[in-house]
Amino acid sequence: MIRISKRFSRSLIAGALVFQIVPITGCASKVSYEQQEYDIGTHQIIEVDRSFNPLFGKDGLYGLTAPDGYIIKDYDYDKTDSFEYSDFVYENITPVEVGNPDELGVPVEEVSRQDDVYEAGEHVLVDINRNFNLWIGKDDQVFHLTAPEGYSVLDYDYDKTNSFEFENITYANNQAVQVEDINQFGECVSNNNQGKKNSHICDVGEDMMVVIHRGFNPFWGKDEMKEVERIPGYKVIDYDYDKTDTFEFETIVYQNVVPVKIESDTEYGVPLEDVSQDSHDDGCYAPYEHVLVDINRDFNFLLGYEGTKQIDAPEGYEVLDYDYDNNQDFEFETTVYVNNHDVKTDSNHDFGKVYQKTRD
Repeated sequence: MIRISKRFSRSLIAGALVFQIVPITGCASKVSYEQQEYDIGTHQIIEVDRSFNPLFGKDGLYGLTAPDGYIIKDYDYDKTDSFEYSDFVYENITPVEVGNPDELGVPVEEVSRQDDVYEAGEHVLVDINRNFNLWIGKDDQVFHLTAPEGYSVLDYDYDKTNSFEFENITYANNQAVQVEDINQFGECVSNNNQGKKNSHICDVGEDMMVVIHRGFNPFWGKDEMKEVERIPGYKVIDYDYDKTDTFEFETIVYQNVVPVKIESDTEYGVPLEDVSQDSHDDGCYAPYEHVLVDINRDFNFLLGYEGTKQIDAPEGYEVLDYDYDNNQDFEFETTVYVNNHDVKTDSNHDFGKVYQKTRD
């Protein structure tokens, strides 16, 4: 069974003592659901855990755990003056029986594994680096991420409060690892080390590049849907939006889809293959070329959201990422979608329709 990280869970206990705000839409009515079975990879749930934390916020390496039958696809940490929010995206890796689709399901079969060995994707850690920062936060910049042996970067997020900034890097093991402490990286069960490679050349999928855009915005913040910018030789794997009183930050994580050369840690990787980028003037996108971010802004002068709910996508798309952000006046739900079929759209800032493409 997947174990619970006591170190990480203790920091969330305070959240259970804070009452939850439930939206009121009229008289309460009991909704009944029929049990249904979801195949592998068809039930995605987001969970936002809110904790009361008027102090500095998290700083350290924390092991994360998924409910039985699910795996963590994404994690984000957000801090306000009084609260902190942990956002999880879960996806089922076994068939599950689900009553309310906005709640986690129950595995159809018993889930078990060896106590100290984690198969690929089962050991997820987040490294939260907190820094004192009274100023405006990170400027526009580019940098590249690396991971310990046996692990890959799953996600990167940047968060800014009035006094601090937080860099959150989430890792997941890409091969079986033996773990003595869930809050520490494990050791690879088999030695797959191929020897030292050219540190400037990254094969497909080896370079994780972060691009941060800071914008001056003393107003309400974004409330829009738009296409995430594309970079030749890379695909988008994550997007996050964070709003302070005066500034906003867009954090985009890219992964290379062709071999690239890293000539500078502060510049884009240079593709080593021809990647002439399609302008998509005809509105046609091949699978995984059309990435949309939907930012929903709402007034919130209270505690912020806490709970679980199902997330889904229109036909031809899948959910790539979800993030919840709360400042003193507003809350932002950021959902990222990517097309998994050929689609055609009249506007690159909106969902397209699935169409049958004639292959050469």
